[in-house]
Amino acid sequence: MADYEINELVAVPWGLDVLQGTVVGAYGEGRGRRILVEVEVGDGDKETLPFPPSALEAATLPGETRKSPGAWLSAAQYEQQLMEAVLVTAQSLISEWHDAISGWHDAPAPRIKSGDVGVDFTLDIFRGEMAIEAKYNQHSRVRVDAVDQVARYVDYRRIQHGVNIVGLVVVSAKGAPSVLSRAEQYRKNGVPVWFVHWQPGENEEELHRVVTQALRYLESQTFSE
Repeated sequence: MADYEINELVAVPWGLDVLQGTVVGAYGEGRGRRILVEVEVGDGDKETLPFPPSALEAATLPGETRKSPGAWLSAAQYEQQLMEAVLVTAQSLISEWHDAISGWHDAPAPRIKSGDVGVDFTLDIFRGEMAIEAKYNQHSRVRVDAVDQVARYVDYRRIQHGVNIVGLVVVSAKGAPSVLSRAEQYRKNGVPVWFVHWQPGENEEELHRVVTQALRYLESQTFSE
């Protein structure tokens, strides 16, 4: 999730449109994190309102090129469709594992749940999990710190809690080559993090390929124990 500085100008969703506001604070962690933004609501009156970071990331400042009014609503829809796509890929692998590994025919089905501090949501599958961070931003390229964020989370869960885990960063806008390289470097150093650009209805094969690769790595670690 993005960090916002005090006095930073941001766009906030307002009905089917957006307003410009000023960041005045923040509270909470993980999916419960809220950015406090002061906005002018008419006749010079100002209010301080809480917004999830995803809503601010999806909106754009007045004067910038935007999609149609209400486009900020797509951030939540993007995450929901991503969850569904990841779950479909996971379920497609379950039958292979059931056939290949005796004793796993009654294993729990893969399950999506809200993430802990540091990621948007997780996929629980067998004795491991995939930590997923979704970045919906149509107007700027994702930065390498998105991969760093998930890598830190993965490392923390592995070292402090002994969790068998892999990480995945999924972005709606194409990432710079340095972002992909950062994920590859983490894997070379033993931190299993992947990166992929995906839009619903586009890049479906690439998302399936990357999720499958990450889950096969998770599988190899789970059943080598």
